[in-house]
Amino acid sequence: MVNRPEKMAAALACIVASLSACQQPATSEEVDLAGGIQTDGEKLLARSIALHDPEGRWTRDEVRLRWSSLGPNGEERIVFDMTMGPADRFSMQGSYAGTRIDYRTAGDAWSAEVDGDREPGPAALERAVLDREDGLFWRNYFGFLGGLPMCLAGASLELAPHPASVSWEGEQVYALEVRFPAEIGEDLWEFYFAPEDAELVGCKFWRTDPSSDGETLVFEGLVEVDGLLFPESRHWFRNADGELLGTDVLAPVERP
Repeated sequence: MVNRPEKMAAALACIVASLSACQQPATSEEVDLAGGIQTDGEKLLARSIALHDPEGRWTRDEVRLRWSSLGPNGEERIVFDMTMGPADRFSMQGSYAGTRIDYRTAGDAWSAEVDGDREPGPAALERAVLDREDGLFWRNYFGFLGGLPMCLAGASLELAPHPASVSWEGEQVYALEVRFPAEIGEDLWEFYFAPEDAELVGCKFWRTDPSSDGETLVFEGLVEVDGLLFPESRHWFRNADGELLGTDVLAPVERP
């Protein structure tokens, strides 16, 4: 959305670390073998990963999806067709705030075409948000948000040992607090899972008071893309006043 990625930059600084976590196996059995599940929090996360990525494809195969972002009145602000692959391979083509972007990465190397310019200058790079995180902002941003809950299985993340039962959108769900390494950022994250099958139904982040700063994402529905189940819609709300900020919609992209 317009301004949404920029405003999220600080809160999603943790995605660089999370992406490295996403390079680890992601099925419930692989998580168990890799780290030895001991806490209820780890068991809940493993159940959720087994639902959303039952074959462990997120870290092994290319995933193609269309990511659209709508403003609070339904106006389209972002539409990207993207391919996410292992080893930080990522590409996307589409538009952000009226700017056409063709972008790809391999490891920490990246290239981009902005509004048809294969060698965009500083102003174009800033307009396309390619001046952030050494040009890797888009890969990190979509890699983290798209990789949930798989990206939470990294050893560098601290999961609360025991989920809490809380009310969420009128339903009782499990809330799992996740802390990222101190050097990554100060934001606190809480993820919400349906008790019957551990579907990821939302998350919230904040820095000081969960009711005053930060934002809440409410997930709605599931869409199958290349063997994975993604939240189909992600509604963004401001914690302070509950204002709807916009909605992300995910869909599969037809392969040629």
